Amino acid sequence: VIKKINSKLSSQKKKKAKLIKNEKKLNNIVKQLIKKIEAESKKKIVEDKIRPDSELIPDNKFDGINFKKLKGKLKLPVKGKILRKFNSKRKDTGTRWKGIFIKSNEGNEVYSVAKGKIVFSDWLDGYGNMIIIDHGKGYMSLYGNNQSLLKQKGDIIKGGSIIAIVGNSGGNSTNGLYYQLRRNSKPFNPLKWTKLK
Repeated sequence: VIKKINSKLSSQKKKKAKLIKNEKKLNNIVKQLIKKIEAESKKKIVEDKIRPDSELIPDNKFDGINFKKLKGKLKLPVKGKILRKFNSKRKDTGTRWKGIFIKSNEGNEVYSVAKGKIVFSDWLDGYGNMIIIDHGKGYMSLYGNNQSLLKQKGDIIKGGSIIAIVGNSGGNSTNGLYYQLRRNSKPFNPLKWTKLK
């Protein structure tokens, strides 16, 4: 019994260490992206086609507004049910969620919550297929666990643009989207910025 308990504790410690390592890796990527964004500064905006407005999905009606003024106005990037909330404790490792996890059907479309520039579109350990969008003034949105990515680094997009397809590439026990908001690389609660009804 003691051997089993020790084995389980060892496994949980390894899992926790891996989660912490992956979080550090993500933080470093975000910090590097912020530096690149500040260096690049202003480039010509190329608009892309977006889906028509809907009450349940993000749209482009706030595209001319500074991101920090969108608190309480954003819509969730995917249709689904919120399973994990910001800062809630993970049962397996004791670490805390830095974003939210929205359970959604595989193949559902993932939408950009606001206009911005794709600064990362690639695989990332622990997060799967990840897209990071820079919204300016240090604000970023992150979308992980995707089946596939539909936008590439450098793309300029409107709010409501379809950017990815829901999947399970991050190793979660269910299909869905891992969604984060950050300011100057620090995660904050996306639900405080979201109009849920």
